[in-house]
Amino acid sequence: MKKLSLLFILFIFFGCSYDDSNSNDNQQEVFGTKEITVVLELPENSNINSDDLTISTIFTEDGQVNNGTGNVEIFDNNAIELVYATNSSGNLILMSYFNPADGNAIELNSKTTAQSLAMLHPWTMNLSVQARQEAFQEIALMPEFTNYHNQVIQGINSGEINPLASSTILQAIDSFQNTLLNRVEIETLPLLMVAENSTVNLTNKKSSMAYNLQLFDENNQPIGEDYIVDGINKEILSWSNVLNILGGNFDLFQPTDVQFPIPNVNQQYNLKADRWSGKAFWQNGANLASSIVGIVSTTLGTILKGADCALPVGTFFANGAIDIVQTLSSGQMTASQAANQLNTFLLSRTSELKEITAECSQYALTELGGFGKILGALSLIGNFENGVLLFFNVVDIAQYDSEIQFCFERNENEIVECGEIDLSGNWSLIPQNNACISNIGIKFNSDGTIQLAALDMPSIYSTYNYTLIDGELNINILSNFDAANITANYDSNTSDFIGTIDYTSSPCSDSSNLIISRN
Repeated sequence: MKKLSLLFILFIFFGCSYDDSNSNDNQQEVFGTKEITVVLELPENSNINSDDLTISTIFTEDGQVNNGTGNVEIFDNNAIELVYATNSSGNLILMSYFNPADGNAIELNSKTTAQSLAMLHPWTMNLSVQARQEAFQEIALMPEFTNYHNQVIQGINSGEINPLASSTILQAIDSFQNTLLNRVEIETLPLLMVAENSTVNLTNKKSSMAYNLQLFDENNQPIGEDYIVDGINKEILSWSNVLNILGGNFDLFQPTDVQFPIPNVNQQYNLKADRWSGKAFWQNGANLASSIVGIVSTTLGTILKGADCALPVGTFFANGAIDIVQTLSSGQMTASQAANQLNTFLLSRTSELKEITAECSQYALTELGGFGKILGALSLIGNFENGVLLFFNVVDIAQYDSEIQFCFERNENEIVECGEIDLSGNWSLIPQNNACISNIGIKFNSDGTIQLAALDMPSIYSTYNYTLIDGELNINILSNFDAANITANYDSNTSDFIGTIDYTSSPCSDSSNLIISRN
């Protein structure tokens, strides 16, 4: 009898899995702040006066600029933070990503702005600090970058009140990202379940989403505690790994798994795996929220999914965004559209998120003056589809089912799939009309053969092959007297196979109806 081994089909885009031990480390780590100097360099022929701009970070909302220079507060650890300059209307003019561990000064110019615009997108959220720095440099080395950069310069010099949000610039960003991140989408199967002996083992092979697992009995009543299989940590450590993924190689990520016992009662069991129940509900919510915030501040993203903040932040985000993810799961919006709506949700609930973060973290994050303003920068990503396949959290939501069910049966010491036809024991082939043979005894062997023996002429028949696929049984008989084909379908109401025997060489009739019944 076949042992249980089924793949489940489920649809991220990115997301580091929530892990208690890692989260404790995140919670214990203390992030300080420091002041850095920001130098603004506008393009040649620009009509903008740099001193009319203000500069911002997570902590600084409107830093003043004098003679093209200003100071802002920023996290001081090895991280990637967005620094940007806005005009009096609050619209982005210049920006750059900056690692505070690299020094105490940064320059914002048209080149860093073009580089940052290409990275201000969900595809970067699963990159490590090193990978983001490498990507930032690699972008400027691409042959297409010169033309793209020139369009950004023209946008800044255009005199428009919101130049980086103009259709020309957005089209240029989209086109450049298409060149940067073009690849073929590959379908994958994320969950593998194996149930044998007295244990269920479920492995998450592909998905960045966690799944809550609950076992149910044949009356659909829950059995025991629920379990969770974590989402895969899809953090990309280097730019070379990005290139591998763009080429379709997803073997860089380590699967996660969980084991739990099967009761000894002989009955049918159902296992339900759900991304939006139990611990998976807030774990996935925390990962989504922290990943989106991590686009502009990896440090703040780390805080949001730390041990103290993951539950309140994840619950807040999942409750508020569940309609978006359900719409995405049903195929009614694209992954990129969903990413944009999730960003919009965060932006609209900035004050609430900031309050939650202040209560759960070690920091007086109510002092994050630029928190809401910097999240607003994400609105520039629009609905770009290019590169969205690297946004693992959202793509995994869209690609895989939110809830899956698996059914298996315990029968003494064997575990089989629900609906698997039990061929053990002795059966009889019973012709229904015009057959010149009487009832035939049948024994099904585990190697795919059967033994036939006519009750009145046992020496005529011997061993033959059979196939059983989707409840259809096919047997080919060849003996000294008869050659025949049997085709029969399983009747779940009677537990019999009902079909016909067609003779290809026999003194009997051309065909006969038959029933194959368990003795």
